[in-house]
Amino acid sequence: MVIGIWNPANALTLAGCALAALSAFFTLANRPSAAVICLLWSGVCDLYDGTIAKARARTDFEKSFGFHLDSIVDMAAFGLAPAVLLRGFWLQAPADAALLAGYCICAAARLAYFNALAASGGGEGYRGLPVTFAAWIFPAALLARLFMPATAFIWWLRAATAAAAFLFILDFHIPRLSQRARAVLAAVAALLTIVWL
Repeated sequence: MVIGIWNPANALTLAGCALAALSAFFTLANRPSAAVICLLWSGVCDLYDGTIAKARARTDFEKSFGFHLDSIVDMAAFGLAPAVLLRGFWLQAPADAALLAGYCICAAARLAYFNALAASGGGEGYRGLPVTFAAWIFPAALLARLFMPATAFIWWLRAATAAAAFLFILDFHIPRLSQRARAVLAAVAALLTIVWL
């Protein structure tokens, strides 16, 4: 016997975790395109694991396990993995380490706040930008390197990182994503994948 709840929804969450780890490994192997593509599809996994979970009957313990698993994987996939990616290839000045650490802090704070709000029965939708959006923000923002001078691109990337971090903790309401919105994001991930190949 092993611990854990092994069902299709959690398998998809863990697939997202594996893709985030691969993103970091590809960064270490100096393969930026592969690292970005893995980050993108980690985001797609996170889009649909909740949908799959809600399609089947679950005990309270299974719901709690899935909720906590999702949050832990979100920190790894959309907090740490983007920071490793950006540090590995582009944001390598000493001050950038502080920027990326701050990014991770904001991602962690946002996830903890969301968890506490959910535990207290807090309202519908999201407060602050969900960290999952990092899977689209950075692959799209990084395309600016194709047409911007190198120095301008680095400052653009710093601004995008700081903006994402701030939006994680800014107190504004976002409704939960509809199935159509999820499909659009998945399609955008597919298009970005083609661009990054």
